[in-house]
Amino acid sequence: MSDFQSVGCLMFTFTVCLLVVHSKGAPGSQNGFDNSGHRISFPQWQASQTNIQHSDAIIKTLANMFKDNMNVVPIIALLNEPAGFDGQDVLDAVRQYWYDSYGNTRSSLDESSI
Repeated sequence: MSDFQSVGCLMFTFTVCLLVVHSKGAPGSQNGFDNSGHRISFPQWQASQTNIQHSDAIIKTLANMFKDNMNVVPIIALLNEPAGFDGQDVLDAVRQYWYDSYGNTRSSLDESSI
């Protein structure tokens, strides 16, 4: 963790503020909306294993970054508003990503943190 992040976590600890780290956009777009970073008619995130692996790597990095500051960052949201309404392929990819990312996030923590 950088000095800036450490100071930020320390400041939030003293002010009793909690942060939720949220993954708003994913490579290829998880929903096609402009707030995902890509305004497209159909999301492409689930169509590329590279996109999914990149998203998972980011979540692992965030989990490791904040694992010693769970009193400040108790929640990491894995993926914002995936377009499950766009079909079974999207649902299947998102479901597997959530299972994998949940496991990877939990495995970065020691038992005393859980």
